[in-house]
Amino acid sequence: MTISKTPGGRWRARPKVGRNVLASRTFDRKGDAEKWHDAQIRAYDLGQFVDPKAGKEKLGSALDRWMTARAGTVAGSTLKTDKALLRMLPTSLCNLPLAAATAQQWEALFVGKLQGGMARSSVVRLRAVVSSFYTWAVRQKIASENVVKDAPVPKGTGIKKPHEVFPFTVDELRAVVADLDGNQADVALFLGLTGLRWGEMTALRVRDIVQVPRAAVRVSKSAPDGQEERATRRAAASAQCLSPPNWCPSCSRGRRARSRPTTFSPPLRGTS
Repeated sequence: MTISKTPGGRWRARPKVGRNVLASRTFDRKGDAEKWHDAQIRAYDLGQFVDPKAGKEKLGSALDRWMTARAGTVAGSTLKTDKALLRMLPTSLCNLPLAAATAQQWEALFVGKLQGGMARSSVVRLRAVVSSFYTWAVRQKIASENVVKDAPVPKGTGIKKPHEVFPFTVDELRAVVADLDGNQADVALFLGLTGLRWGEMTALRVRDIVQVPRAAVRVSKSAPDGQEERATRRAAASAQCLSPPNWCPSCSRGRRARSRPTTFSPPLRGTS
């Protein structure tokens, strides 16, 4: 055990492994120094040792490094959403040393977001993002534990009432299409009849229009605006096209050109 008395009368603990000093810290009482020394050695033996200097990095800086490391390993939309959530963290919390952020502070943050009207689903997503960060930090040996595990999101919902969305009826869809011209009308009609997302439609090829055993659209990729084309989670399913040929001109064109591997959806010109 490496416990020594300083000229000022305090006690310095310097846990060592071989000739390597793991850390150094001073205490007013010798008993406290011994306890801390033994805790560091035990953590090292269990593979849980974290250099105290690593925990001094600001939380915000560590979060930025984590987000940079995730680029290219998760979907672009996931990265964008997570960045937007992390921007909601208060500056006072981000400026804390990583080791200083406690479960109580995180729980207070989640409660405050709910009371401020943030949807509970968004608060749960924020907690999941922060928890993933701490898991990474533990692996990187800059945090000793995932403190967010002890910071649950309270049950219930935020103050803000949920906004319900109802699909158009056939008559409502016809009315929307009637107010549009050219390609815009075709696109609105196609999306309304199939239920596809915008990115899924822009990634379609004419060969994705099938007729057997029924008229349907084969969904395998998605190309959201500003992001690279990727496989979609709905790749195993098909979005059925409910329209006859005279109902949906886009589908008619797709069937006639099915042998060509070209883009299926018509471009929108002059729109934002």
